[in-house]
Amino acid sequence: MRRRGGRNVIAGAALATLVAATGCAADADKAGGEAETVTLTLANGYADLQYVPAVARFVELVEDASGGAMRIEVVNEWGGYRRGYEERLVEATRTGEVELAWVGTRVFDLVGVTGFQALTAPMLIDSYELQDEVVTSDIVDPMLAELKAVDLHGLAVLGGGLRHPWSAAEPLTEPGRWRGITFQTFASGGQTAAVEALGATPTDLVFQELASAIDAGRVAGFEKNLLTVAKNNSQAQLPYVVPNLTLWPETAAIIVNDDRFSALTSTQRGWLEEAASTAATGSTALYADEEQTLVDLCERGARAREATPEQLAEFERAFRPVYAELERDPATRAAINRIRALKETIEAPAGLTAPASCAGAAEVETAADGTDTGGLEGRYRWTLEWEDVTSAPAGNWKTTAVQESEFPYTLTLTLGPGQAWQLHARWSGGEGVDSSGRFHVDAGRLHLEYPAEDSIATFDYVLDEGALVLEADESVPALDEFMFATHPLERIE
Repeated sequence: MRRRGGRNVIAGAALATLVAATGCAADADKAGGEAETVTLTLANGYADLQYVPAVARFVELVEDASGGAMRIEVVNEWGGYRRGYEERLVEATRTGEVELAWVGTRVFDLVGVTGFQALTAPMLIDSYELQDEVVTSDIVDPMLAELKAVDLHGLAVLGGGLRHPWSAAEPLTEPGRWRGITFQTFASGGQTAAVEALGATPTDLVFQELASAIDAGRVAGFEKNLLTVAKNNSQAQLPYVVPNLTLWPETAAIIVNDDRFSALTSTQRGWLEEAASTAATGSTALYADEEQTLVDLCERGARAREATPEQLAEFERAFRPVYAELERDPATRAAINRIRALKETIEAPAGLTAPASCAGAAEVETAADGTDTGGLEGRYRWTLEWEDVTSAPAGNWKTTAVQESEFPYTLTLTLGPGQAWQLHARWSGGEGVDSSGRFHVDAGRLHLEYPAEDSIATFDYVLDEGALVLEADESVPALDEFMFATHPLERIE
């Protein structure tokens, strides 16, 4: 869909004819050569792979290893942003509904695979240096092999961002501050037990449901890495972080349906394995430089306070019952012991420290003119289908700016703290464009400012169970009304 003039809210050059991907390798002649191209789909529960750069690198490496003869097509937003999506994703991969997927290793203890529990044992892997040693060692080999029992083939464990506690009212620098609060962690038996050991009530709410619960005061904290918080502007909701308390890393497993993997030729399997091994080797380095990210977050309102050595010792004591339970499993006990031994060989890193800009109490963001932002901060997503175009009122934009081949259109609107907004539009074929400006609200109206044209689009709005429902002012151009007011904007973060 092309956008007229300079206001490139949704824009695109003329699109080439879409070429259907081929997926013919399942019956490739293993003795008589390979199919020219094989396309495999990889399910991703997040909005895109920017949140998991190690997985994004794996996708690129598959094409490199195969010289373009194999490609990975990523299916984003698998699971519809609903709680429990990682468990469902493991099951969908097991049954063949999904060919490949990535999931946090945290989830496997909920589907009968306990071998990965050592990777997210609380405060065990507490540095990127240690995580790198672990994911590139043979410690993970028996974990991946255990997936065979549930009809999965494990390609690799990739390093991920280290997760710290973020909170609303005060920094969670000692176990006593956790007692009685509700704290979000992803669905995982081990991580749930760790939160309970600190006296908090765990919840596995995710995405839109989590954001709404935080807004309503029902959830007081969550565990996130700095990259995710920065991309989602989550510090506007939960501004306090304890940077030297690493709960666990978000280690990711690349899994394949076992039958689908076996049906590939040996050469094709080799491409996947080579890409996975290379991705694991370089995975941790993609997350390790976090000092500047924390500085940027502090400038945007985050506040960091370090736990003292005595307070960190309190956390370790609180987690002892968790370890007692984990170590009842011989394989988990052996993996924990090997990780502890590795830890002794690594010089203790300096760790993430709080910059001076992070001192003090958090402040509520307000608009420059003194008007608050209406509690609308967050990320919203909606999709426009070709049927929406054909049912919309007639207008020149329908014949001059719209092509059926470009649909569906997926739009993501971020309303950030400090009145900054950004719109990302992605149309069929994977292209996209970003636009941005400032916004403000008053008396139930949302005003989106377009600096390039010195103009404003105004909408009446209501929040309905986390979804933002917009009704265009009569002055809003018909195309803007179509884009923003055809469907509710579902809150995803």
